[in-house]
Amino acid sequence: MKKLTLYTTSILLALNSCSWNEIFVVKNNSDKSVTVSYKIEPLQKSGFAIFDDRPTLYGLNKKGNINWEKQITVTDTDTSQFKLTIILPPKSALIFGTLSNDHYKNQNQYFINGRHFNFNRMKIKKENEVITIVKDQFDDFFKKVKGEITFDIK
Repeated sequence: MKKLTLYTTSILLALNSCSWNEIFVVKNNSDKSVTVSYKIEPLQKSGFAIFDDRPTLYGLNKKGNINWEKQITVTDTDTSQFKLTIILPPKSALIFGTLSNDHYKNQNQYFINGRHFNFNRMKIKKENEVITIVKDQFDDFFKKVKGEITFDIK
């Protein structure tokens, strides 16, 4: 009986400590490279930034989903600390933010665990078009689908 109680308690503790992430992504589903420049705000107080200056880049599979086995090296062509400029190859995804153990609803929501929505602005340049996204318009451009808050370039 003692072993059963210990085993059950261990299982409950393991399940209770599960965590999840929601990611912020720019997907380039087009056949041409695009340039993404974004600026983040430095933290003014304690807590954790949702967006950071170390994004990751992955290839996309045929369905347009992230291929986690195909990581691509990120090259930031901007040397400032809080602004990044990255060229996204065709069929790739730039993960530029992560929200841990919370569900994203909108940029004005209250975030648990001291998280801060430190996004400032983004410019996406593709061929002859420039898309500018500012903080107050973030939710007009990025849509949440299954734990990914995504802007999709076609």
